[in-house]
Amino acid sequence: MSLIDTAKRISSPSGPLGLYGFYALALLLFFVSGCTSIKVVRLPPPDTIMSDSVKEVEAVLTGEAVVKSSRIRTKRVLRLEARATRLEADVAVLEAKSFIILSEYNKEKKLKREADMKVKNLEVGEKGLKEGSIPEEPKKGITLKIVLKKLKKASKEAEAIGRKLKRMRPRYIKSSFKLKKMRVKAVKARLKAKEAQSAAELKVARRFASKLEEVKLETIVEESKGADVILLGEVHDSEKHHQFQLDVIKALVKSGRKIAIGMEMFMVDSQEKLDGWIDGEIDFEDFRVLYYTNWKTPWVTYAPIILYAKEKKLDIVALSLERSAIKEVFPRADSEPAPEPELKFDPEALDKAPEIKVTRPVETDAAAEVVSVEGIGPDGKITPEAQAEIDAEVEAEVAAALEVEEEEKEEPSLIMTRDELESITCNAEPEYKSMLRDAIAEHAGDINFDLDRFCRIQIAWDIAMAKSAKAYIEDNPETTLVVIAGGMHVWKRAIPKQLTRLGSESIAELAQARVEAKKARAAAKKAKAAVKEAEETVSNLDIIAARARRVAREAAKAAGKEAAGSFMGLSTGAEDGAYKSPTASEAADMEAASDAGASADVARHNAESAADRLKELEDVSKEAAKVAKAATKKLKHLKKSKSEFNSIVIIPEMPRYEYFRSGSASTDDGDYLLLY
Repeated sequence: MSLIDTAKRISSPSGPLGLYGFYALALLLFFVSGCTSIKVVRLPPPDTIMSDSVKEVEAVLTGEAVVKSSRIRTKRVLRLEARATRLEADVAVLEAKSFIILSEYNKEKKLKREADMKVKNLEVGEKGLKEGSIPEEPKKGITLKIVLKKLKKASKEAEAIGRKLKRMRPRYIKSSFKLKKMRVKAVKARLKAKEAQSAAELKVARRFASKLEEVKLETIVEESKGADVILLGEVHDSEKHHQFQLDVIKALVKSGRKIAIGMEMFMVDSQEKLDGWIDGEIDFEDFRVLYYTNWKTPWVTYAPIILYAKEKKLDIVALSLERSAIKEVFPRADSEPAPEPELKFDPEALDKAPEIKVTRPVETDAAAEVVSVEGIGPDGKITPEAQAEIDAEVEAEVAAALEVEEEEKEEPSLIMTRDELESITCNAEPEYKSMLRDAIAEHAGDINFDLDRFCRIQIAWDIAMAKSAKAYIEDNPETTLVVIAGGMHVWKRAIPKQLTRLGSESIAELAQARVEAKKARAAAKKAKAAVKEAEETVSNLDIIAARARRVAREAAKAAGKEAAGSFMGLSTGAEDGAYKSPTASEAADMEAASDAGASADVARHNAESAADRLKELEDVSKEAAKVAKAATKKLKHLKKSKSEFNSIVIIPEMPRYEYFRSGSASTDDGDYLLLY
């Protein structure tokens, strides 16, 4: 049984030692593997001369060039590269010869297929003519005699081609085998040359490393006192790197610093469960399931760090972008769904309008009645105006549907919006691209490998981890965040660069938020004043309307008495029953009553309009207050955001990466380098 299997058995609930036994065994595995041999060196500035070449040193000293690193050309490397180049040239020649042989062979195979098909067709014709199912037509050359003659000739041609193919086949097989063998030989030779090159560079790097200042753990802790974030790079399966990370964390805790651990290994949507693990709400087995849901490296690799965090109640911060967001926004070319079939547009279909039959009434002698249907011309076709109206309605419906669909579309990540992810391009520094080329060297021959996609995903990961770290640091300003991530993410051109960019954007956002908050508060104040003025207007108009109603009632009452008197006069007047017209005073009272009623109606209408306007202004004022509150809240949040981040970057040595070697790395890449 291996040590890993033993660890798994011991860590199970039924194991002999349980959780603490597993923790102890995991630590033992670290020490047994010789983790104490790791060495930390302080990286030099980028203008340091790092070459044994006299010409390059002279060029630097005279200002003609700045050498950061140099390719080491030993005699063995040159000999192996020359051999690899010679073999690759031989492969190119063989490929050209093989292509000619293959082309000739395929050409003859095609002729053989055509000849065989011709023979089969003639055999079918011969059979049909003999059985009488095919009638003879001498004028067209369809007779049994002619067909038999053609069949004999075609059979001879097919046999001749077959014999030629039989002679060509050994040559074709031999050429293919020789080419394959030579390719393997050339690849092995090139690989051997690269290994020799790496070994030579590593040897020189070790010589440079011996000249670099070795740094003790206590020095790193002391020099990181003012740091907001400490980035500890790693090679994911290196136990020595993980032991060093644990040593740094323990030293920081021992120094009395308040720290948290940010981990690339957990996606941001796992944060709630991580908090539950630290608080004791999630048991060991459930947490292991969570771990393997997020990361594939064996649990024993990170167990000591995670268990120590639980023991000391240190926050574990999930940094990584969700894997589902990567798949959704950056799909692989071979996993994209097949495109919808393109609908062909037929311009002639416009003139093929369905016939509309209109039943016409019988014409009268006076004139024939003209019958028309709205939107249909006399020729029975849709009129341009009607077609334009239909198109406008369809476009409006489609736009509304798209708008609803866009509103319902969920963001792919908790930390980054869809627009942020889709706007990422591989517009990176040359050094960053060089690092990516080193990283994907093993995929160089894969025609399906998408370099641009790989670059965009790496940058998206850097941005997401920087945003997660920034959010935690701003919410916990007294805590130092220790970031554990791969070397490709922690060097200064990755997460630290994105932190600096986010800090600069925070300054611009803060300035913009101040302007927006000021405008929003001014708008809310103006809206509130308008509401107050409208309330006064409504109050005054209510008073005027009440007075107008009172005057109208009094006038109507007076006019009513005068009208009643006139009526009584009509009843008891002259014996001949003549009508007694109202006096001038009575007419004036009646007219005054009518005017007062009209004035009361106008006053009531004005009061109602003012009340409606007041309601509108109150809604506007509420909305303005809401906007002002949101703008103030945003401003308050941005005031907490940091514009500058002090960071300590420790990168791991990765010999096959130019910027992660002791002979090449500088303070442009990190502050310290891990050697072992």
